[in-house]
Amino acid sequence: MIAFIRHDDPPPAPPALRRARRLVASTLLFARRRRKSPGPRVPAWLAWGFAAWVSVVTVVYGLHMIGWL
Repeated sequence: MIAFIRHDDPPPAPPALRRARRLVASTLLFARRRRKSPGPRVPAWLAWGFAAWVSVVTVVYGLHMIGWL
């Protein structure tokens, strides 16, 4: 007979650990908010061109692998 697996809830974290986690999270999230821009914006036509190029390369590779090219 297969026994049931017991899924016990882990005990709650101590208050000091919760405070430390909150401090680390607020520090990291605040550091992200300070940046004004995550990077240069990419024009939509360039993104679509890249997506089309990747699609064509994938199809050509697939056709080559199955022996049609």
